[in-house]
Amino acid sequence: SDTTLLAMIVTIQAAISATVAILVGSSLNNAVETYLVFREKQLSDEWKERRGLLPMSSKLTESNNNKRAVVQNLQSMNRKDLLRVYHSCECPDFDVTGEWDGKLLENGLVLTKIASFVTNRLFGGGNNWNGKYFGNNSVGGNRFVSQERDVGGIVNDETARNIIVKDHSFDYALLPSPIDRGKNSLVIKYARYHSSFSLFNSMVDELRVLKYPDSKGNGAILIGLGSMGW
Repeated sequence: SDTTLLAMIVTIQAAISATVAILVGSSLNNAVETYLVFREKQLSDEWKERRGLLPMSSKLTESNNNKRAVVQNLQSMNRKDLLRVYHSCECPDFDVTGEWDGKLLENGLVLTKIASFVTNRLFGGGNNWNGKYFGNNSVGGNRFVSQERDVGGIVNDETARNIIVKDHSFDYALLPSPIDRGKNSLVIKYARYHSSFSLFNSMVDELRVLKYPDSKGNGAILIGLGSMGW
């Protein structure tokens, strides 16, 4: 498929007070890991050159020259290396308007399952998250695969395609990253579309672009980092 794609790492920044200790510990561990990885930018280029290091995104794309291979490589990475990839990527330098297919990425042993539950069951209302869309007015939203099927009035038609449901609008703009300080991202904010009592009022996503060589020149995948505080 030639569809554009984004991949997301979802992070639970804080936990409800009644949540079990293992969730709190996992959240804190992820927060510390994120902080330490993003501090790696303090290392000098000379230090990296002496040790033969390249930005993780360069390592990723050197041996993967098509989208499917790059996505498979991303899906096989642990959270720490995904954060390094994200940290080494830059803000999108092109118009992101349109539909983007999406996939969730590794988020640690415990929080991967929790992030999937929050994203698909709570955020999606039982519909699996399928990506995002961006309008040309700095407003976008999320895409979900409906559990119902577009069968044209025919029940249980195996050839029917799943309906894409659009929900949970957001505002987006190129802004300084709330997490990776000193660098810009395409920042997504949901607060304007959720009440202060909503679980998703505090949710913020940010996206950068991972470019890779393909037959048409340079391909691009948006890689994102999502966070929320409860």
